[in-house]
Amino acid sequence: SDVYKRQVSTQSTWGDYKYELKYLMRDKEQALVEHKPVSPRTTYLRWVFLGLACFILFGNYYSFDNPQALQDAYEKEMGMQDLQFNVLYSVYSIPNTILPLIGGYIIDCLGVRVGIFVFSVIIAIGQGVFTIGSYWKSYQVMIAGRVIFGLGGECLTVAQSAIVPMWFLGKELALAMGFNLTVARGGSSLNSFVTPWVYNETGSLGHPAFISFILCLVSIISGLLTNLLDLKADEAEGKKDKKALSDTDRVSMKDIRYFPSSFWALVGLCIFIYGAFFPFMNIANKFLIKRFGFDEKEAGKLLMIVYLSSAVFSPPIGILVDNIGHRVKLMLFSYIFLFTAHIYCAIVPNSDEPNYWAILPLCCIGIFYSIFVTIIWPSIALIVDTKYLGTAYGLTTAVQNSGMALFPLIVGYLHDTFIDDGKAGYFWVSIFLIVMAIFGFLFTVLLLFFEIKSDGPLEKVQKITIDEEEPIKSVSLQES
Repeated sequence: SDVYKRQVSTQSTWGDYKYELKYLMRDKEQALVEHKPVSPRTTYLRWVFLGLACFILFGNYYSFDNPQALQDAYEKEMGMQDLQFNVLYSVYSIPNTILPLIGGYIIDCLGVRVGIFVFSVIIAIGQGVFTIGSYWKSYQVMIAGRVIFGLGGECLTVAQSAIVPMWFLGKELALAMGFNLTVARGGSSLNSFVTPWVYNETGSLGHPAFISFILCLVSIISGLLTNLLDLKADEAEGKKDKKALSDTDRVSMKDIRYFPSSFWALVGLCIFIYGAFFPFMNIANKFLIKRFGFDEKEAGKLLMIVYLSSAVFSPPIGILVDNIGHRVKLMLFSYIFLFTAHIYCAIVPNSDEPNYWAILPLCCIGIFYSIFVTIIWPSIALIVDTKYLGTAYGLTTAVQNSGMALFPLIVGYLHDTFIDDGKAGYFWVSIFLIVMAIFGFLFTVLLLFFEIKSDGPLEKVQKITIDEEEPIKSVSLQES
């Protein structure tokens, strides 16, 4: 437990009354004795901070999935093929093969607050341009908007992922990241429902995109409030402005050679697992229409299952991981759901009528994703020195996006090439996703090997230990 209780009894000079003083945490004790302000990071305000931090990504996630919710409509109204449609996702990822490295370096050197604001504004600008392109039905303008959107999207995720552990490292970190995923994926879920509904009501491709733009503005406000609370916490702890860090505290890219083997295995599995998840989600709306016989609106409702599953399961999974450890073993267990989903999608026959067995693979993918993401990103904070978190998250995101720039194009090419395969062009798409899952599984096995060999932290329970005679220690990891 992170709760430290100490009882001090004092005798009154005018009576036999005893006064009992209880100090719930060591830094609070010091603050009371020395009259120093209590850091918000040790109070309930850290949960307020988490709520605000989660909404930083809400507009980003909602807008990222905007095209997917209307894939069939975009292709029909603008004469696109699947390959052209998937370019809307690849151009988002292409700049992010480099940018998160720069963003991570900025975060390590300057702090996260400026980055959160700048990247949030870039996302809003990109979504604004995409909205204009949707109104004009201009493919080129839409591409430009997605490129601009991508310039901020992953860097914002890096910044947000780096700031949350500062408030929760050693204190329910997996739970905090689970809530973060819940709210962010709530944006994706809401998009799957709202965007097709708005399109059906208005007949306009631009109106749904404009709603996304408004939500991006809401995320900017949330980021400003988060920055304000984080600044107050730094002031209470007596920390200097991040811009005043000395050269010895700055991160050089040569420091990545000190990252442990577990980190590189984790990066590898990220590439392939995201390759097995996002290329499917990018085309999932049309996939449900062509393979399971749903219309656009019903397909959007069903896709909420994936995001709601991850939203519902992520917090309890976070609690479970915080209390039992075994992070890599849980990830290995989650592959049961991923393989079940993709194999089912490969073999199920086409249906002209709504086939509600589609709920099975969607639930499986949602459960897998909730386990995977709740574990994977907090794991980086456990195996990499806190000083280098920005660079670690940035490097992971950059390498992941190198795959995400390529994989959607492969999926689009396979669909257009094998359109007459008897599965509406999706049989070889499913086979490709299964292959991605197999590679991800192998990298996860490699990660477990490295963790066992080095007695690493991922299979252990994360706890804070406090000595009554000495100040609070840093986070220690105990065997589960």
